[in-house]
Amino acid sequence: MKTKELLLALCLICASTAFSQKMYLTRAYSPFTEVKYTYGSHDKVIETDDQSSYHLKCKYTYNDLNQCIREDDYQWMDDDQEWLYAAYILYTHDEKGNLATRINYNLDPSTREFVKSGLMTYEYDVNNHLVTENTGIFFGEDKESATPYMRRTFTYDKNGNMRTVLYEDNENMFGGDTEWIESIKGVYQYDDLGKLVADSSFTVSYETNDWVFNEKNLYVYDKNGNVTLHEYYHGVDNGTRWSISSFEEYEYDPSKLAAEYIYPVSYESGWPKFDNIVNERIKEISHQKDDNGIMQLYDTYAYEYSSTGTSSIETPQISDSGKLLIYPNPVKESFTLNLEDKYMPVYVYDTEGHLKVMFSNAEGTLDVSGLPTGIYFVKCGKHTAKLVKE
Repeated sequence: MKTKELLLALCLICASTAFSQKMYLTRAYSPFTEVKYTYGSHDKVIETDDQSSYHLKCKYTYNDLNQCIREDDYQWMDDDQEWLYAAYILYTHDEKGNLATRINYNLDPSTREFVKSGLMTYEYDVNNHLVTENTGIFFGEDKESATPYMRRTFTYDKNGNMRTVLYEDNENMFGGDTEWIESIKGVYQYDDLGKLVADSSFTVSYETNDWVFNEKNLYVYDKNGNVTLHEYYHGVDNGTRWSISSFEEYEYDPSKLAAEYIYPVSYESGWPKFDNIVNERIKEISHQKDDNGIMQLYDTYAYEYSSTGTSSIETPQISDSGKLLIYPNPVKESFTLNLEDKYMPVYVYDTEGHLKVMFSNAEGTLDVSGLPTGIYFVKCGKHTAKLVKE
């Protein structure tokens, strides 16, 4: 009996340890792009590697209070086959830990020296809510005082939720006293649980000087509180109505709580990509309108996690030394892929490069019985294999 009790106690300890283990989002990837995140011992991102339209790398430095104090930015140069150190940002914080200043330094291509280019300062209320964000630009040789360029002013409700934002531009940026002109205003809406469901912005019409539609974001949540849909709209017909431009769908594993998971935190104000995550996020599906105004599948991201805070993946998770295995091939009705990552989306193209079939994941058999006989290409990650349809 004592032996059984001891074994049970050991099992409970092991189960508890496994449950409490932190998991870090270290990689978000699709067949066309990839972003990797590396974390430090303080659970903060210390490096991002973004292979989107350009190959960019950012490194972050923290002080003893785990506050980000520096960001160094690099760009991969294909012609030179080396990293270009292109810019860096310095951050300071006030005594309450709020972000106080942000100073940009960009590489001057002619002198190959870093030049102070921009300054942002932040003001807070007694509740540490950001109420004013000031942006200035450094011109010419004067690097001591920044010329006011833009400012944003925020208001909040009694629950601390942001309610409005007002953008103002300096009308006399190139000379004269500062004169603020309203350019954009935004409104935020929340549900009964305090979750953001819409943020809309309006801009001043150059023709009528009236406020017209500019941009709008809508957010939908599941019963657990995960954001599952983000729709983006822009103003059309001279800002008289909204038109949807794109949307992202998010999928989650309901059996895994995000309290165990670490997601990258942005040090800039942006849309809440990693906010409102209750369960583990496993996929992001992006749609955009094409030039003909037809909504098309744009990309599908799979999410990868690691207990070490570092992605060990240098190539897509495909077995047999990187080869994409299709079985059977030729195929009459369906086939399977020998993939280690079953969340990887699968795309089937014809020989002219037209997308014929898309599978959201690689689990089970993939039905291509509806395709005509011929040659196709199956793309998964960075690898492509030929498929013969009989």
